[in-house]
This record gives sequence, structure tokens and C-alpha cells, in this order.
Amino acid sequence: MPIQESAPLWKRSQPDGDLTLVDRRRYLIAPRGCALATGAFLVALGVTALLLFLARESWLAAFGNFLVYREAPQPADAIVVLGGGDGARAALGAALYHEGYAPVVVTSEGSEESYVVYQEDTPRARLQRAGVPAAAIRVLHRPLTTYEEAQLALPALTELGAQRILLVTDTFHSRRARDIFLSVLGGTGIEIVTVPSEPDWYRPEVWWRDERSALAVMNEYAKYIWFWFGRHGA
Repeated sequence: MPIQESAPLWKRSQPDGDLTLVDRRRYLIAPRGCALATGAFLVALGVTALLLFLARESWLAAFGNFLVYREAPQPADAIVVLGGGDGARAALGAALYHEGYAPVVVTSEGSEESYVVYQEDTPRARLQRAGVPAAAIRVLHRPLTTYEEAQLALPALTELGAQRILLVTDTFHSRRARDIFLSVLGGTGIEIVTVPSEPDWYRPEVWWRDERSALAVMNEYAKYIWFWFGRHGA
């Protein structure tokens, strides 16, 4: 008697010979190679996180040092002391003036409110207390941002016929300030030499250990990213 071959379990034979699907279940079984690759990725991710944690002081210091752009001072036509800070900028600008690096200091008074409330602590007042004569100081009309400061400095520097300036600001602000001035003065032929002052409270190598330094770094990176995206409100 011939042996009838049974149809697969997932098929059923119909009288006319057609086959009908009776069980649509599927079972997903991950291949062994995929599981091994996932495990290797997770191990690599864990090792990377551990190494970053162990080397955290090195890469955190790199973040702080990146913000600092420092060049040696050179004879120039003007010293541009940016507004703000706690007096270190004006002190350095005055020292550069007395050392004969430039005959003119360009600075700003800050906002209207800060000028009224802190008139004795404006960069101009600090420069004069440090011995820079009023006749050697050019004052910009109270810019609100570094970008506005660069815009207002351009006609003043053009009037002076400046071909090289010494840009003075705090260390953590120096790279962004330089990039902003380059974007505004680009094409004018004015060379920018960045000579940052060093506030005694800011240490780029250990900035995360001090609340004031940490706030300065985070604020500066936020404004730098804003500037990179073409925004000039900082």
C-alpha cells in the first residue's frame, strides 16, 4: 500500500488540490552573531565611559584651555580694551599703554544702566586711575554685546588709521572675542593680536572645581555656539 506523504503542518490540502495557509505564526530568534555584536558594543561602550571618567580632568581642562587665545603683544596702533570684567582688562590695557605698545586705548562704557550705577568702575575710569591720560582714550558708545563692541570699534579704528590692534579681554572670553572681531574687521586689513588678561579667580585647568569659573565656562560655550550659528546677540 503506497505511503502518503503528509503536507507540512502549516498547510492543508483542499479537494481541488490547492493549499491553504492555516497557521501564520512566526518565531523571531536572534542570530547568535547579532547577540555577540550587541554584547561587544555594550562592553566597548562601558570601557569608553570608564576611560572618560578616569581621564576626566584632562578633557575637562582641555575645554577650559580651548577658550583661551593668547598671543605675545606687538607694537600696534591701538589697544582695544573690551568692557566688562572686574578690572583686570583695564589694568592690562593701561600696562600695555605705559609700556609703549600703542598710543591710543579704545574702550567702552557698557550699558546705560551700568554706566549710571557703576560710573566709577567703567573701563575709562579705571584706565584713568591707572595713569592713562583722557586724551589717549577713545570711548565707544555703550555697546551691549561683544559683537556690537566690534561694530562700534570699526569706525573708530578706521578713523585712527589703525593697521594693528591689541585686543584685551579676559582669558575665558579671548577666543570668542577674537573670532567676533575677525568676523567684523575681516577684509579691512586690520591685524588683531589677542592679549588676554588673567583674572585671579579663573583657572582653566581646574575650572569645574570653582562655581564662578564653572559658570563662566558654561556661559561662554553657550554664547560661542550661539555665535557659530550666526547669532550675534552675545
